[in-house]
Amino acid sequence: MNDQENQAFFRHSSSSSIALAPLLKHPASISSADVQEPHHVCLQRHDESGFLSLVRTWWLAPAHLFCTILLACTVQWSIRGTMFPVYRIPHRYLTQSDVTTLLSVGLKITSIFTTAWQSITAWRCAFIALEKTGLQLSQLSNQISFKTPVLRGDKTTKLLGLVLLLGWPAQLASPILSGAITWVPTTNMTYGNITDLQIARASANATDWDSTPPWYRLVAWDDTGFQPATRLVLLQKAAGSTLTILRDSTKYSFSVPIKNPRRFTPEVEGYTLGSTVQSIIMPTFEISNLTWLKIRSIPQEIQDAVHNKSNAYFNFGDPDYRPNPPVVGLIRKPNIGPLSSHTLPPNSSVNENTYAVYRAVRYPNHGNLTNCSSEAFDGRPSHLPDAEYLWVNGETHVTDCYAVAGLHINAGVVACQSSRATLVAPSVLECIPHPGEDQFQVLSDPLTQYSLSAITGTISWLDSLDVMTAWSSTADTAIAATISIAIENGLRAAYEGFWSALTNSLSSTTDPKITIDESASAVIASVATWRVILWAALNTLLTFASILLWRVQSSCIRPPVKNPVLTSILLDSSKVIEEVGVGLCNANRLTKNDDGRGRLRLRCIDRSDPHWYHDQLEME
Repeated sequence: MNDQENQAFFRHSSSSSIALAPLLKHPASISSADVQEPHHVCLQRHDESGFLSLVRTWWLAPAHLFCTILLACTVQWSIRGTMFPVYRIPHRYLTQSDVTTLLSVGLKITSIFTTAWQSITAWRCAFIALEKTGLQLSQLSNQISFKTPVLRGDKTTKLLGLVLLLGWPAQLASPILSGAITWVPTTNMTYGNITDLQIARASANATDWDSTPPWYRLVAWDDTGFQPATRLVLLQKAAGSTLTILRDSTKYSFSVPIKNPRRFTPEVEGYTLGSTVQSIIMPTFEISNLTWLKIRSIPQEIQDAVHNKSNAYFNFGDPDYRPNPPVVGLIRKPNIGPLSSHTLPPNSSVNENTYAVYRAVRYPNHGNLTNCSSEAFDGRPSHLPDAEYLWVNGETHVTDCYAVAGLHINAGVVACQSSRATLVAPSVLECIPHPGEDQFQVLSDPLTQYSLSAITGTISWLDSLDVMTAWSSTADTAIAATISIAIENGLRAAYEGFWSALTNSLSSTTDPKITIDESASAVIASVATWRVILWAALNTLLTFASILLWRVQSSCIRPPVKNPVLTSILLDSSKVIEEVGVGLCNANRLTKNDDGRGRLRLRCIDRSDPHWYHDQLEME
């Protein structure tokens, strides 16, 4: 800075000091002439009254109550029991994640109202206490900063503390509602993604050797009198179909009864589980009144059939093509008429009383074959049905023991319509009954008789996979009722498996098209009602706190107490500064050390004074 600039600076500083001199005097030496009287006019304010004023002042509490009721009702009556897809799919607006997000948004909005209410309520309670009883500086600081109540003092102070306490549960209640919803995995849901596909139907026109063997070569003897290889392949396919149906139906727990008709359908392979077929024909084999028989109650021809494994009662064709005597079999003479190479057999259904057989093996006792009448049986006497046994000395130095049961069967097909055919396992469709529907209407079908005649042979091949043999030795067959269920499952699945395999083998390119409605992974919202009620009750406490605060505040007379936002702007604290002397300008925060300065009170000053005054804080 040069000399000219220095001189100009000092001249400016001198003139400024002279101008500010009257304002830098000690406060005690400042006269009224030194300060120009402010031209401020206080107009009389007319407070609003009525319902509109009440809503503007207390709208946070009704808004919070409305959100609470809306969210609780939505969870309890709209979300509970509703199925939601896991992933985004067409024609569906909400997924599981969407519902979770919307619930979080609703809880956040409710929390915003709660937080805003609590902040304003802390100020309201503070000003009410300032007018009614007064507050220490530390009490005022804690109540405004941390929303902590003052629980000591007179009745008004305790009521104000209760108001602040009732607001806390609503702040902490959100996890209760978010934990009220449990997402339960369920069968997949359909969503209108419909496609067409061809599902096999038996046709006598399937005579092309390059594609499908003809009808009469599958089920009849050839010209030389020997069973063709295609028939053996059919039994093996039937065993595979039966295994697929049986495995998923019982999950290898044979004590679980199979109730609904099932069909092995390779055409639906690759579709998501839960997809539904609009209309399809499915095999059905119903069993009732299964009763174990004493030997004297068994007809002689049935006893002869048991002793002679080549008897027509037991087999579908040559018995030499069965790998082993079956564990379970249907004893029924086939009712098959003359075959035609150009047409299928006439439609038929079977509703009759017949017999089933259960086979157990007794091993030699010290090299001597024994009969089936002794109590001890392979060390497991309890795993056999309560019946008398026919016994046959086998060629492998073991004793085959057969128990015979009488039963009633109703076999044929059902027309599974109205999208009741559901994909419950890969390539397995199940016909789900309507609510309250106990039985299906059994219809006639050309493959019924042949499927019945092949049940025992199919189970024999299935037993070669150690499925039925493993079942016959498991611990869950310890009671006769369990054995009866397992026998029914095996017979039913064998009929459905052979019918499915035979139908698939007789399909053609002219099979009719059907529609399948594809499904998607889905979950069902399970709601704990007690959690919803608890959450709503905790949030309702805030409403009661608002009513209590309104009653306490209604006894106050000063407008600043009724409008704490306006109070924070217009409140006059000059009396506090004059009383303390040194002021509170250097205080970073108020603590109990500041309580010795006095007790804050809100004083009401009459506005009739010529000079204008605001509501003032004073130190007692």
